[in-house]
Formats: sequence, C-alpha cells, structure tokens
Amino acid sequence: MRVGYLSIFLLLSFLSSVFGIRDESNQERWEKPVGHGPDAVVPGFLVNLGPTGARAILKSKSFVVKYIFKGSPAEGKLKLNDIITGVNGKEFSAHTFGSDKTLGIEGPIYDMGLAIEESEGSDGTLSLSVNRGGSTLTVKIQLEQLGTFSSSFPENCEKAKLLHKRALDYFARDNPKMGIDGRCAAILALISSDDKKHQEAGKRMIQGLNRVAGTGTWSWDLAFRCIALAEYYILTQDNSVLETLKGNLDLLRRAQYKGSNIQIWKAKEGESQEKLDEHQQLYEGGFGHKPFDNGFGKNGYGPMQSPTILAVIAWQLGKECGIEVKHEGIQKALQFMNYGTNSGGNVAYGGEFTLAFGFRDPVKFKNSTKRGNPQKSGLSILAYNLTPEYDKSESYLKLHKENMHETFKGMANGHADGIMAMTWGMLGAGASNDEKLKRKVFNYFKIWLNMSRCHGSESYVALPGRDYADGAYYRDNRSHVTALAALVYSFFNPKLQVHGVRVAIPGVNHKNLTPALAQAYQLILEGKFGVAAKVIIKEGVSSGSDTEKMLTFLNSKIKNPLAGIEKNLTSGHWHEVSDSFGKLSTYWDGVPHFDDRYNYFKSLLVDQGGKLLLQADRLYHDEKYGKSMQLVKAAHEKTTIDEIKKYSAAIKEDISKLSAKYAMDLKYMEVRGEWYTLLQHLKKIPETYGGIEEVDTLAAKLMEPYKEPSGKALALAHKSMVEGNYSNAYKIAIQISTKFDNKRHIKIADVQKKKIEEMVDLKVSELEKVKQSGKWATLYRQLVSSSKTHAGVSSYNEFYKNNMGLIKSSVGRVLVSSEKLLENGNYSLIAKSLQQVAANEKADTDVKDIAAKILSQIESNVKPRIDELKRLEGEEDWFAVKNELQSLNRDLSGIESFDSEKERLNKKFLEPEINKLINAGKEFYELQKKWNSRQSKGLRRKIETFVKENEKNIYGEKGKDLIGS
Repeated sequence: MRVGYLSIFLLLSFLSSVFGIRDESNQERWEKPVGHGPDAVVPGFLVNLGPTGARAILKSKSFVVKYIFKGSPAEGKLKLNDIITGVNGKEFSAHTFGSDKTLGIEGPIYDMGLAIEESEGSDGTLSLSVNRGGSTLTVKIQLEQLGTFSSSFPENCEKAKLLHKRALDYFARDNPKMGIDGRCAAILALISSDDKKHQEAGKRMIQGLNRVAGTGTWSWDLAFRCIALAEYYILTQDNSVLETLKGNLDLLRRAQYKGSNIQIWKAKEGESQEKLDEHQQLYEGGFGHKPFDNGFGKNGYGPMQSPTILAVIAWQLGKECGIEVKHEGIQKALQFMNYGTNSGGNVAYGGEFTLAFGFRDPVKFKNSTKRGNPQKSGLSILAYNLTPEYDKSESYLKLHKENMHETFKGMANGHADGIMAMTWGMLGAGASNDEKLKRKVFNYFKIWLNMSRCHGSESYVALPGRDYADGAYYRDNRSHVTALAALVYSFFNPKLQVHGVRVAIPGVNHKNLTPALAQAYQLILEGKFGVAAKVIIKEGVSSGSDTEKMLTFLNSKIKNPLAGIEKNLTSGHWHEVSDSFGKLSTYWDGVPHFDDRYNYFKSLLVDQGGKLLLQADRLYHDEKYGKSMQLVKAAHEKTTIDEIKKYSAAIKEDISKLSAKYAMDLKYMEVRGEWYTLLQHLKKIPETYGGIEEVDTLAAKLMEPYKEPSGKALALAHKSMVEGNYSNAYKIAIQISTKFDNKRHIKIADVQKKKIEEMVDLKVSELEKVKQSGKWATLYRQLVSSSKTHAGVSSYNEFYKNNMGLIKSSVGRVLVSSEKLLENGNYSLIAKSLQQVAANEKADTDVKDIAAKILSQIESNVKPRIDELKRLEGEEDWFAVKNELQSLNRDLSGIESFDSEKERLNKKFLEPEINKLINAGKEFYELQKKWNSRQSKGLRRKIETFVKENEKNIYGEKGKDLIGS
C-alpha cells in the first residue's frame, strides 16, 4: 500500500536492531576508506582496537590487523595481517554475525575492551595472543596507566574526569568540522565544563549558530540548534542568543506536520483516498526531515519519531529560557510520540502505526508489547523529564525505563546514524534517575568507549555496526563520537537540563556535597531558596568553599527580580514594591542579598512620609491620580529623609505627565468629534483626575457644550459611529449642519460626516472586491446586511442601487448560483451558463469580465486534473487514463480545455494498440484486487503468465512489482 521510502526505511530499521557487526564482510566496508579527516589514511572501515593505535577486521573469534598508526603503542609491536586470538591470557569469546536482537558487543570487541580496562588499571601492559605467519606468540603493548573506571562510573570517577578533559581539549584545540548533530553534542559537553578554556570553545561554537536559520532548514538542524542555544542560555544567562533561539523555535513550529487535512500521498488504483486521508491525519504533530509542506508528493515518506522528540525537548528548553510557547505544537508532538510508542516502550521509526505496507490498525500497534529501540526510549526519557505538566509523562517515563532495562545492549542501533542515537540514548539513561538502569548502561558501554578511544586517549572513533544504512561512520568519524564520550564522562559533574539537572550551580558538583549541603541543594530544587540559604550559612561560609559558591548562586539568582523592584522603588511606585517583596519573601527570606534590600524598604515605611507615599501609590495604582497627588505632596512635606523626598518627587512628576497627556487627549477627542467617548471620560474625572487643577478646569470647560441641543446631538452621532450604525450617525450629523446655528458644532459635525464617509467608502471598496471576485451570493448577503448600517451615504446608496438590481437579473442569478457550485467543484453545471454571460452582448462589460474571470479560474482549477491525465498517459497507463477521464467528465464536461482533451483522448482510445493496453490494464487491476484480498499459489501463476504476456508494457512491470519478482 504505502510501499517505497517508508517500507525501505522500516526494513532497514528492523535489520539494525542490535549493535555489533552484521556480517563477516562488514557489508563490504572492510576495504572502504573514510577518505577524509584523521582516518583518511586507514584503508577501510575497521574496528578500532582502543588506544593501541591498531585497526583490524573482526572475525568470529579473532581480529586481523590491517592498519597501525605511526607513533602509536602498537607500532613496532604488531604487524599487518597479525591474527589476534586472545588478550591477557584469555582466548576471545565468539562474535555472532547477524541481527539477533539479544546481542550487543559480545565476542572479541567486548573482551578486548575489558582487557584494556584491566591493563590500564595495573601496569599498563596489554598482552595479545597473536598468530603470525603460522607461529603463535605473545605481543605486549604498553598502554598508559590511566586507572580503571569506578564502580559508580561516571560519577566519583577520576578516570572519567581525566578522559573528559582530554576529549574537550581536542575540541578546544582543533575545532573539527562536524554536522549539526555532532556540533550540538560538542557544545553541550564544552559549556558544561568547569574549565574556562572549554567554556570559551563552546561559546565560539554557539556564536557560529547565533543566527536564525533559513526557512528551508531541516527539522533535525532546527532542534539541535535550539537545544544547544537554550542549554547555553540557561547556564550563562547570555541574552545575546535569545532572539536567535526564539526565531528558530518559531521555525520549528512551521516545520511541524499540522492542519486538519494532511495529504501527502494520493491514493493509487484500488485504494480509497478517503481512508488514506483518514490515516494520514494521525501524522499531525510529527516532524519529517524537511519542513512540512502539505500536498501530494512533497514530504517524502512522512514524519519520524526522533526529530519529533527532539522538537519537544527544544520547545521545553525554550520555555525554561522564558520564551512563551503559545501554540499547540508541543501537545501535538507528544500525541504523535504516544501514537508511535507501543505498550512495551518500543518507539516506532516513523508513522508505521498508521501506514506501512498497507493501512495499519493504531490500536493493534499500541497493544503490542514487543520491546526494542532503547536509544529512542532514552531520548523519550529526556522529553518526558522536561514535560512534568503533561499528565502522561510519569507513566511513559516508567514504560521507557522498563524498555531500556531489557534492551539496553542495542543502544547504538539507531537507523541511519547510530552515533546520534547513542548520544541521546546515553543521555536519557544518565538522566533517568534510575540507578539500576544507569549502572547497567554505563557499565556495559564503558567497554565500548575503551574500544572507541584512539591512541593518545583524546579522540574517539565509531565502531562498525549492524545498520547498513548508517552513514555516521564516514560523516563525523571522530568528532561526533568524541563529543558523545565527553558527554557521557560529564555525568561526573552534571549541569545541563539534558543531564537531568534542573539547577546548575557554578563550581559545585552536587553529586559530591556533604549531607547538609545536599539537603540545601534539594531545597533549591524545590524553590525554597531562603530555607536553603539558612542551611548553607549554618554550615559556615569560607572563601572558595561549596557553601560560598552556593550562597553566591542564590544572591545572583535574586538579582533580576530585585532589579525590577529597585526600579519601582526609585520611581515612587511603592505599591508594586510592597507587593513584590511580600510575594518574594515566601521563597527568598533568608537569602542575604534579598534580606538587605527588604529590610531597607521596611525601614523607609517607619517614617510618616514613607507611609503616606505607600498610600499615594496604592491610589495611583487604582487610577485615582488626583487623590494620589494630594498624598504625594503631604509625604514630601512630612519627611526628613532625602530618599523619600526624592522618590515622592518622582511619582509627583509621573502624575503631572499623565495629567498633561490626559488633558491633551480630551482636547483631541473634542476636535475629532469623539463627543460620546469624551462625555464618558468627563463623567469619570472626579474619581480619576479630580483635584488636579489643570484637568478640573479643562473638564468644566468641555462639559458646557453638552448643555446645548447641538452638543447633545454630536454625542449621539458619535455614539452611533462607535456602534457601527453609520446610517443613523450620518443622519444626525446632517441635522446638526442644517438645523443648528453653533458654528463650532457645525464644523465638528462636518468632521464626523467626513469620517463616516471614509468608513462607508471603505465598506463599498470591500463590496466591490467581493463583486469582482465573482462571489455574488456573498455580495447579496453582505448588501442586505450592510444596508441597515450604511444606507443614507451617497457612495453606498449608489453602489446598492447599481448592483442589487443586477444581482436579481437573469445574468446576476447565474453568477449568484455559480459561487456555491464552484465551492463544490461542480464546474460542468455552471461553465455553459458563464460562457453565455461572457458572450451576451447586452450584458454590462464589467459583468462579462467577471464571468470571464470565473471561467479563467475554473480553467486554472481543473488544470492539475488534466495534468494528471497527461501524466498517466505519459506512463502509458491507458486503463487509468480512461477511468480518470470518465470520472472527470461528470464535473468538467463543458469546460473548453477539458472538452478538447476529452475529444483527443477518445480518438486515441480507438487505436488498436491503445485499446489492447486498456484491456491489459483492466485485467491487471482485477488481478491486483484479488492479490490484495487473498494471496495464493494459483493466483501467483496467473499473474506470472500475465507478466510474460505483457513484458513490454507498464502492466507487466506492475505485475512484477505486485508479486515481488
């Protein structure tokens, strides 16, 4: 059914279900060189033998050496074509080639990695059992004595710290080129380091991303950019990246599958487009490779789970940066993720829960308990960690952890990029808060890291795997894997949201805190900052200690909230200051910097002037500016404190500016004829600006004209304008001009008339556009409706008179009926009538032009359908051409371009060869229908016979595809 790209990629995903080497030929890659970077000299994609500096072919129970790096420990020790059969006195166990889902890195790879760990933890000697030219010998290679990984690796692990530094030194020194997925991983590792040199290297990489991407940027790229930018901002509070982050998050929403009518595939012969469309709607919320563009054939094989999960992480991190997400993109993405996760926690590749090898039952897919794809469960854990507000997050977190517990050995099996998949799978395991899961995953894959680590123990290289579609080996052969290693090691001092850390304190490893400080850290996580500060202070604060760093963190964290309070304090807006301090004290009372500023404010309120100023600002806040001004003046007079005098002067100036502006607004209302609005303001002045002389004097003056009949009439006219009743407003304005003598009021009435005429002209212009568009049914409805509010103004009267009669004429009735027919696609029924209108010599020119325009629109609308006929003709699928023509005839007969095409094709159908093809096509589609319903050996033989008889035409090829020949 939906075969093609989706089928192929699902198949590849299945074949790549475990990590290890798929076959003895390594999918013909043993002799396929990388061709670039530090591994360009290596003759093929070989197994890296850890920090020895040798590369080899893997056999079932041995390695065959095929390359040795100069200057490496293996140089002068091993020789090309040496067969390594064991290590440190033990023979290698067997590697099972193939795709058994229970396998991981068993065999020589695991045994060698374990021996490297053992040797580096002792005197560094790695003893290899070697068969060279038929002779058996022991080759000893001297490795660096790095020690062993701790039992809690990577936490409390000196070896992890050392290798972490070396990996980041590699990036800080060389700044290697890499794809956006590897660059994101490298940035995360660099910025979370305590080393300023590494942090600066990460910042340089971030600045390289600090621009909004182009509108065609792929979904993967956008998500990785946003994750890197957001984590950087959360750690550094560097505002320079926020606009870029916001712009990229907006692009991410544009890239998402959305809408109520998703159509990317057109039904084939024998398929139901309605059923196909119903299944495609479940794609909503997902992300494909490139930005979503609805339409047949525009979006490849549909959306995928991994970029969708990454988008959720990106959006949630954006929210952590204070960027508001107003759309429903996150909810829809979570919905797509949930559709694609079965009851065993196995995450689909894409949308195969709805379309793959035919229509799929989403409920049946969901009910499957088959486990797998642990790397995607790790990625999902990160997403659900960041969405605690989602009601299903807790249950999905539990499910994904269960899946990883059982399937973790297949971590590096991500389709098409195992290294990217392993990066996020490992992060998910580390952030899972499940100690047993972390031990399983990290203890197993530290062996993989040993084997991936190159000589010099600074950079890492990908190992061959079972996924033959994976291009990561050749794309980012060292840089991305090195970033992966650095991120895994960085769990010894986690700081990032994707580490599972909600609060990172500079210079403090929360994993190594004393019990009391660990309690303080937990209080910080809970938002109880003041209580945490009291615990920290009780422990004693000394220079350079964790207590000092934690207290410095809390003092710096309150600075931004206090900056807003400080601004209100100095401007005299103490109502906001008092409320803000009151709310913040619940969480911050006890933090020294907060306490200092709060105590200072409370000391000002002891003074009589301070009390009055607080009352004045409360009145200001309630928009009682006149009464507020009286208290401000009293506060200034009754205090001896210079700060209060200064602050009261600030709010006095503020009220004076507001009053001056308000007085000017009142004058403008009067001049512009907004007399109804003006009257409402004048009535409220005693409660708002009453007591401010400038406003009171002006209000008394402006109220006088309302005592006159013409003044009252001006207010009534403006009220009608506000309500949209321009007919009544215009009528009153004319009466003022003709029945009253007040020249000032007549002048203002003329202003009102002009404004009304402008508004009515605008309406007439809108109606004219409707008319010209050919939507005369809409025009009729709008004329009837608007006559109640716009009639009486000459431009509207003229338009109404000229068009209402025309609408009711025989010509107009044709145009009125055409609108609904066009909406329903019934072109045939209206085309002939429109042609008669266009040819009618008695019809007005503009009406004829409109009819011609609608006909042109119809021609444009039917062109894609005619083009589809031509496409089928180009494929020589003449049976489909004839069927499609018959289907279109009902709706399109009478349209010039279609009739011309129909006449041409009907002549073609009479040609013997084409008639023969039509009959062959009919036979094929009948066979296809039976085959899709029930497959049998007898039916296969019939199709094979049909293929032989039609081997030179399209139906023979279709027959081959049908039975898979």
